[in-house]
Amino acid sequence: MNSVAKRCDIPEATMRGYFKGRFPTTDKAFTIATKLDVNLDWLVGGIGSKEGCLTHRVLPAAQLIIVVE
Repeated sequence: MNSVAKRCDIPEATMRGYFKGRFPTTDKAFTIATKLDVNLDWLVGGIGSKEGCLTHRVLPAAQLIIVVE
């Protein structure tokens, strides 16, 4: 567990809490998914494939365009 925590730049005690059922904040969940190259939906909800998203380009929030219809 210590190696996973270090890889994600998260304190080991915090990571241990996640393994025991505590939910990470959105930003921490995104960090974990990115650092471990796993699908965020899979990480937080068990939805979809575990396959990561590092092959996809992540755009800064300023570059995202939201279209509301």
